[in-house]
Amino acid sequence: MIADLGYAVVVLAALECVLLVALVLLRVQLRRNQRRADQLRPAAELAIANYLAADVAVRPETQSAQRSIWRDVALEAMSDLRGSEQAGLARLLDELGYVGEATSDLKSRRRNVRRRGAETLAAIANAEALEALATGLHDRDVRVRMTCARALAEASGDQQVPEVAEAVIHDVRAVPGVVADIVLALGRQHPGALDRLLKPDAPAVVRSIALTVIGELRLAQYAPRLRETIGGNEGNLAAAARGLGLIGDVEAVPALIDLIENEDRDPVVRTAAVTALGSIGDPTAVSAIATLVRHDDWSLRTAAAQALAGLGSQGRLVLEQAAQSQAEQVREQAEAVLQS
Repeated sequence: MIADLGYAVVVLAALECVLLVALVLLRVQLRRNQRRADQLRPAAELAIANYLAADVAVRPETQSAQRSIWRDVALEAMSDLRGSEQAGLARLLDELGYVGEATSDLKSRRRNVRRRGAETLAAIANAEALEALATGLHDRDVRVRMTCARALAEASGDQQVPEVAEAVIHDVRAVPGVVADIVLALGRQHPGALDRLLKPDAPAVVRSIALTVIGELRLAQYAPRLRETIGGNEGNLAAAARGLGLIGDVEAVPALIDLIENEDRDPVVRTAAVTALGSIGDPTAVSAIATLVRHDDWSLRTAAAQALAGLGSQGRLVLEQAAQSQAEQVREQAEAVLQS
């Protein structure tokens, strides 16, 4: 028994020594790589600056380490450039063979290499790069898929849009923030793509993001879909109501009034509908909103007062009456809105 314990201690001590040696070697390698990067980086920065400033020819690098540093510096520069300078640097990267390398990287078994390839192709975003990025939509790594999807949403034609929409639906639970950025890009470049994201079989969070984007971008062609949403019993009523308000859809006023008068609805939904009516500015909503300036729910009461301020003389009259209320919270709210 004692012999076995002694053997175990020796083995553990040996493993500890091996780990320590490995850590030391790793740290030495990292420092060596950093020193090499520090040595090579200034030359790459100078070459890119000269190319952008005076169209000075760039000598292709052949060493792997030099090409890697050159790529990193160029991608950092592209994030700060716009217009012709950004396009010129992307063209240079293509001429130097980085699109071909990144396309090969996208087929690697190593996740980090595929990520690097996707990021390089997304930055260059020419026709060849976009064709390669389309294959990355089916990568097993979510970061690669989303990098490809965002680049295609921002720069590609309509051909890849359906696949981008499916990638968004597939990955929304894993990376909802990234998906929101991609949906916004789709809304700007390919508004018709949002139709797929509003289908009943799309996840509720995707539909909510799409409805929010529709409102923020004022995509009036979707107003009928938003009116259909607030007239039903499905979720996302608040997002649909806010969207209609931002679009300024007068046809939605009766449905929004029905929504705020339904006491069974969640206060969040009713608040969104009240705000939408205030944004649309139709005075026919005054009488329905007037009853809410005395509501117990603070958010609903506040939204009602602010909405009335945008509904002309009739809305202002209701606020003036509320400012005379015996209820302190109602009176102070109305006075604050009238004085703003």
